[in-house]
Amino acid sequence: MLERNVAGGTRYAIQDLERAVQLGTVQPEDYELLARLLHQKGDFVGAISILRSGIALDPYIDSYYAPLTGCYEAQGNFKDARRALQNGLHMFPEDLSLRKALDKLDAQPTHDR
Repeated sequence: MLERNVAGGTRYAIQDLERAVQLGTVQPEDYELLARLLHQKGDFVGAISILRSGIALDPYIDSYYAPLTGCYEAQGNFKDARRALQNGLHMFPEDLSLRKALDKLDAQPTHDR
């Protein structure tokens, strides 16, 4: 019963946040939460779209880049994951978490660069 209520709550949260984005919200938290919920649901394409919309709106929000990378990695799209990290580092060259994530991605020999 609780799982069904949580799933229903998540569905309503996604609907509400999607509506906020459609209405032009500029709150980074709306984009971040919607992307996180979509990612958890397995909708990586939707999460990527939301994060890219957030970045287009304001590329100076550092918390968009790591989740975007995670979505691309979940799809096996390591080329775009790397590009997302590089874009984040271009905007935030001192961000150690983005640097470590890029180093980790580059250390894996099976990924295209």
